[in-house]
Amino acid sequence: MDKYLTGAPLDKLFEEVSCGNAGVKGEKVIVPLDRYDGVMTRLESFDTKKWHNKLALHRFLSYRCDREFIVRYIARNPEFISNLSVRAYLYAVSDVDVLVRLHEFGLLPESERLRAVATIRELAIDIPDSGFLREEIRGLMTHEEFIHLLEHVQTTLLPNLDRHIEQWRYNYNSDDDPEIYFDDLKSALQDYGKEFEENENAVERITKALADIDLLIEELQSEIPEKSDEDGSLGRRAQEEAQNSARSIFDDVDM
Repeated sequence: MDKYLTGAPLDKLFEEVSCGNAGVKGEKVIVPLDRYDGVMTRLESFDTKKWHNKLALHRFLSYRCDREFIVRYIARNPEFISNLSVRAYLYAVSDVDVLVRLHEFGLLPESERLRAVATIRELAIDIPDSGFLREEIRGLMTHEEFIHLLEHVQTTLLPNLDRHIEQWRYNYNSDDDPEIYFDDLKSALQDYGKEFEENENAVERITKALADIDLLIEELQSEIPEKSDEDGSLGRRAQEEAQNSARSIFDDVDM
């Protein structure tokens, strides 16, 4: 095992091992307690300034490590938690996965939890980011904090959806595909629509906003210029297709 842990590429370790019984399906090697320090030494040599390396490390800590491993990792890297950041979109941010795991293990300081919740509250309105509705992220909040955030969305975001759509339109780049560009906004509003499905006023506002976004997408798509045919390739292709079609017609005629 020592040869494997010290010699295997880190990306292979991330895919094949777990530190302790983390309950990962398909794990090939369960690293025992007395080998944790060796694994941590490997992790500390990892260049996490590269985003894909940071992502891999966060996924490993979030899903393949038990509580004891993370306790030791934090002890060796005391600034690790304070360097985690919450940003949009919550479902895609690996830092959030780590925060959720730390909270589940009772290792997230209350000050850091409150900092995360404050940012989640801002993102729910400003982006808007509905990721806090996911069960695992919701777990970072107390019941009261979650209810207050829902009320905040109803009273602050929903009455001002027109302004938010205008802001998204302002930030639109003509090089973007309108459908793809507005997908995250539509998805967030659809999530809110499901959450507030028993609130007639909220559903009405969200339904109108989604319809307005669809109209805006159509408008932006109509403004996209048709692809130019500077080299005449489109014309030649059409001519060839016409000739082939004509040949097939005559081929069917019994001469």
